[in-house]
Amino acid sequence: MSPTKKILELIRQSRDVTITYHVNPDGDALGSALAMKDLVRSFKKKAVIIGSDKPSPRYNFLSGFNSIKFLSWGSSLKINTDLLIVLDSPEMDRIGHIRNNIIAKKIIKIDHHLSHEHFGDVNYVNAKAAATGELVFGVFSQGRIKLSRETARALYAAIATDTGFFSQENTRKETFEIISKLVAIGVLPDEMYRAICGERELKYFQLESQVRNTLVLHNKGRVASIEIKYPWNKKYDAANTDTNDFFASLKCLRGVQVMVLFWERKPKEIKMSLRSRKTFNVCRLAQIFGGGGHRLAAGCTIKGSLSHVKQKLLSQIKLR
Repeated sequence: MSPTKKILELIRQSRDVTITYHVNPDGDALGSALAMKDLVRSFKKKAVIIGSDKPSPRYNFLSGFNSIKFLSWGSSLKINTDLLIVLDSPEMDRIGHIRNNIIAKKIIKIDHHLSHEHFGDVNYVNAKAAATGELVFGVFSQGRIKLSRETARALYAAIATDTGFFSQENTRKETFEIISKLVAIGVLPDEMYRAICGERELKYFQLESQVRNTLVLHNKGRVASIEIKYPWNKKYDAANTDTNDFFASLKCLRGVQVMVLFWERKPKEIKMSLRSRKTFNVCRLAQIFGGGGHRLAAGCTIKGSLSHVKQKLLSQIKLR
């Protein structure tokens, strides 16, 4: 039996389903979760989306966004569920502290990251997929479940944001085939682009200006690094910024092969986002520090000062 058939069968057998995703959820995680909730409810089952972090309000235009719950760190609440669906998370630890609060009889993993951790009773993993949203679409197709326009919008947001609006190397023929079907349902690409990227608060441009001023080239101009310093989190509302935006301009730098964003999320805690052109596998780099991701896009978090972490990571980038 295929993974998609197994997923549908487990949903049919369950009375209630809990859906979650990785910490600091992006458009792919949120869009996939909202679509999966609609799929589960099509079986007349109870479904709830809950995560470790509050989702970014930039996606509040998606139907069902306001029903998403998040659980604060340290909560003693226990969530008993027949079925837990984990989206866009290569390892169980990636869902954050909420893993300690959920007691599930069965677990489904749906993901498009390279990983050897098959923590689900069903693992639907395809590293060639551009986004987890593509795989969720596949579950709808397997079950011949009709997508509403609102569900199609959620899947469009998932796939569009994880491909840089179809500009990145992970965009493939199958991506456009799925997108064409979503557009046929009634999704308007220009409307979606404006909703996700079209309007910015002044703080976004102020943060972007600060980040640009941290740009440094390393390794004979083949590695570019930028920073978000801790005080900017509150001053410029950095937590609600999609950092993928900052990489768009870095990719235009002639000669740059690897791009790194060092984000001081907390004092002595640095989150690193890594991007690459086709010649360097940043997933392997992230794995050295306990992270992961894709060959061309990955991330990890390291404890230490900003200057120490920069030196530590940059010293590991070996380009020919």
